[in-house]
Amino acid sequence: MSAKNLSLWPDFPLAISLYIPEGEDDLIAALEHPGRVCRIDIITSCSDVFAVIEAMQVPFPALTHLQLVGPENDGYDPDVLDIPDQFLGLPTLLLSARDLVSLQLESVPPTNSDYGHISPEEMVSSLAVLTKLRTLSIKRYPSEDSEPSPIPSDERRRRPDPTMLAVLPALTQFVFGRDFEYLEDLVAQIDAPRVADVRIEYLTEEVQTRQLSRFIDRSNLKLAQFRRAQVRFYSDQVYIDLNLPQGECLQAKFSIIMTLDYATTVSPVMYVVHVLGQLVAMTSSVGHLRVSFWTPVIPRQVGKDLLESEWLPLLRLFSAVEVLEVSGGLAGCIAPALEDTAEETETLTILLPVLRLLWLADDNCNKPEWFLSSRQHSGRPVTIANTQDEFVERLNAHWRCQE
Repeated sequence: MSAKNLSLWPDFPLAISLYIPEGEDDLIAALEHPGRVCRIDIITSCSDVFAVIEAMQVPFPALTHLQLVGPENDGYDPDVLDIPDQFLGLPTLLLSARDLVSLQLESVPPTNSDYGHISPEEMVSSLAVLTKLRTLSIKRYPSEDSEPSPIPSDERRRRPDPTMLAVLPALTQFVFGRDFEYLEDLVAQIDAPRVADVRIEYLTEEVQTRQLSRFIDRSNLKLAQFRRAQVRFYSDQVYIDLNLPQGECLQAKFSIIMTLDYATTVSPVMYVVHVLGQLVAMTSSVGHLRVSFWTPVIPRQVGKDLLESEWLPLLRLFSAVEVLEVSGGLAGCIAPALEDTAEETETLTILLPVLRLLWLADDNCNKPEWFLSSRQHSGRPVTIANTQDEFVERLNAHWRCQE
């Protein structure tokens, strides 16, 4: 049915889902019935976004789901995209849609704010009225020539925390992408006590997670007590996942995706150490750590020449680990690092102090015999599995004993 014939039909709720430029005429016709629109999912290019903006200059009081996806990076050309003065703007649109339960914004059009986009303060003011919002996803892809935050990073770190926080009582899932400065400014002003699923994506840089840590401390994630952590290295990204919660929040999940820049001299391992070192409360209960590399070629940055200075600080962050699983070519890096700790009594004592089971999945990797022997003599023996089947069997037996 063409959206142009909507006036001939009863006033059913409207769900709009399409990719522009396909179906643009039907989209505009459907948006002319804002009181009936309950869902909008739009993926648009720069050249077509103007028509959408023109059609969204009125409130949408029945809206419950909103997804707006624009072009990534420098897809917006200010000489082409001329946003009219009468456009309500996203903040005002959100204020008119107080029944929203899901809001997903990716590369939304820039405004004339100092940030080049909707400022964190404007966003928080709009979110504050969305008391039914359960899912919030914001992904920003600023262009290389986009303006940085008008507030210097040192000044942002020194300024006091907001005295009043916007409370999102129903929010359970929070997803944020790329712009870590914006993220810190945003979550500093939000209290989401029921959040149990947080997913963060950003480009590798020396990020500070002070406000993200406090945001987590105000949420259900603080009670999660994650039992398992996975650190997966890819050729251009690192995935960090915390799951298997054992606390009061049984649906909790926490993940970070870092996009790597190998032009830098800092290794991806140290980026992981830097970030997780600021979230140590999240790793303190992890009992099963899995570290892997998912590519046939291991870059120099995660090779053997950096094993002592890179891998040991990472392992030290997981003081409660009882099971360590290493695969994807990294066993040949981590096993020698463990072996070297046998020469230092102090390091041997504090590194993985409760480790019980070790699985090195690489066939050509030598066992850390000295490490195993030293742990045996210290009264804290570690069992090393020889095959994957043996590891799975011992792993299941280990967790059964913990129940």
